[in-house]
Amino acid sequence: MQTSRIHCNTMNLDFPQAVIDVLDYLTSLGHQHIAYLGGREKLEDNTFYFEERKDIFIRYCQMHGICWEPYLREASFSAESGYQMILSLIKKNQIPTAIFAASDPIALGAIRALYENGYKVPEDVSVVGFDDIHVAQFSNPPLTTVHAPAEYMGEYAAHYLTLLSKDNTMEYHTPIRLTLPCSLTIRESCAKPRTIKDL
Repeated sequence: MQTSRIHCNTMNLDFPQAVIDVLDYLTSLGHQHIAYLGGREKLEDNTFYFEERKDIFIRYCQMHGICWEPYLREASFSAESGYQMILSLIKKNQIPTAIFAASDPIALGAIRALYENGYKVPEDVSVVGFDDIHVAQFSNPPLTTVHAPAEYMGEYAAHYLTLLSKDNTMEYHTPIRLTLPCSLTIRESCAKPRTIKDL
């Protein structure tokens, strides 16, 4: 039986744990109707990139009995997409109590659509973004989001490569996979849910 092997040093962000942290936080507030707003990216062979955050989101919701199916939407990673995805939910009268957006621009577009249609954040709908872009702290309300330290990946990579190149004590070096943790930055865009029939 063949096993998969790492042939070179790799570094990535811990998206699975970040999604779990978001959903743990939302469910701790009492949310059981949670939307996923994501983006889809095509690869060179015209297939779609596997979105790990969506996969973890669905598995978490299935495991914990959270209603998510009516609220799942995917388009692109943009504010315009977030805006349009929320409009599609509003038109179908399918408003969740919380939204997990796979990027901050999606979250900000969603918040605008909610406000323009008479919904308040977080009083009516809680919103969590992803990436912690600079403007997230200045949105109205300031956005709760996942801080993904992508800007440090190059710095860490260079650091560890330098260490490995200087270590001559081992006969050979096995490839290393480094996973950097993300952190949930809690601001003011989440609260305890209202009941679905009140929305």
